[in-house]
Amino acid sequence: MQYAGSLTGIAEAIVTRYLIGASVTQGQIVCWAGLGGNGTIGDPASVNDYTEAIGVLQSEDLTYSTTQGSGGVIGEVIDDPFQLIRGRVSGTTSAGGDWVNASTANGNIMTEESGESAGKVLTDAGVGTSEFAGGYLVGLTGNNAGAVRVIDSHSDNTSLTMDDPFDGNIASGDTFLRTFAPCLQGIELTTNFEEFMGGGVGGVDLPDTGHGIIREVWCGGRSIDGQISPNRTRNFNARIDSTTNPTVDIVIMLADHYLNSVA
Repeated sequence: MQYAGSLTGIAEAIVTRYLIGASVTQGQIVCWAGLGGNGTIGDPASVNDYTEAIGVLQSEDLTYSTTQGSGGVIGEVIDDPFQLIRGRVSGTTSAGGDWVNASTANGNIMTEESGESAGKVLTDAGVGTSEFAGGYLVGLTGNNAGAVRVIDSHSDNTSLTMDDPFDGNIASGDTFLRTFAPCLQGIELTTNFEEFMGGGVGGVDLPDTGHGIIREVWCGGRSIDGQISPNRTRNFNARIDSTTNPTVDIVIMLADHYLNSVA
């Protein structure tokens, strides 16, 4: 993950030094270590609990030690409570994970099974029981490649429905990605706390739990033109770098910062 600016508009990031209370890695989200007395910063409590967050560790990987002569390790963190953080969305619970094809239930890569002329219903039993209502459905191939719509509703093991239709018919075999969209809250982290977890989970409405609020969604890597944004007409479009495993980044604001805690 990386610092992506501040809602305050300040030009220079606010970097503060803290004693570590656990081994931490560069690019991960770190949180206040609590009152245990072993240091100030450490890992989040879990992948879906990063309350009292401080920011992203800027230092190289740091090792916590209780051996005399090797302690007192200091890490640098951008700790602006209004900071924006950008990170890759993984298709699994591990960093670097690919998107799962919905031929496996609860996947993210969807394939239209029959064809639909109104541009509003995507039929794929692989939607499983994992809902992405309020998230984006991004066209990867076919008539609506690059087009983006918001998912309105979900029918278990059957389909996804959009209230705002795609411009083109949804043909049999057309593929789509279902993922996050701006304003959604409750974004989980991967197990190493270095990426966001965006894979479908049976019986879970995503986003689920976590302490990030999405401000921006980027497709196609980290180039300046990767943000999902309006084109010259009225519609949003996405830059697709792969039709089978497209890159998605999100930009979040921390919902529970130690300088602005809601706990």
